[in-house]
Amino acid sequence: MVDITAATLTQTTSHCEPLQPEWLRLPDAIRFSGIGRSRLYQLIDGGKIRSVCLRDRQKVRGIRLVSAKSLSDYISSFEGDGKGQDNGNDKKNARRAGKHGRAKAAAN
Repeated sequence: MVDITAATLTQTTSHCEPLQPEWLRLPDAIRFSGIGRSRLYQLIDGGKIRSVCLRDRQKVRGIRLVSAKSLSDYISSFEGDGKGQDNGNDKKNARRAGKHGRAKAAAN
């Protein structure tokens, strides 16, 4: 019989590299990236992030998987000069700032 102790397990697992999944389910992609579900679907539809849907033939529902590499690459594209590939939120953020600015001015 082999005696496996906590010390033996720690020594064995310390030599292992953490697993890096190639594909993420949508809830995991949300946790990994911090990007919301709706925005992820927009990025998928826009071709900015790769995904696949696993489903049986003749079925409507399936499992959506997101490529971890394409998600990481998309996020990394915003590093550096502060400008990324996708500036679609600039107008929305400007509108929000304008609304908040008017509300503050009216309150004063």
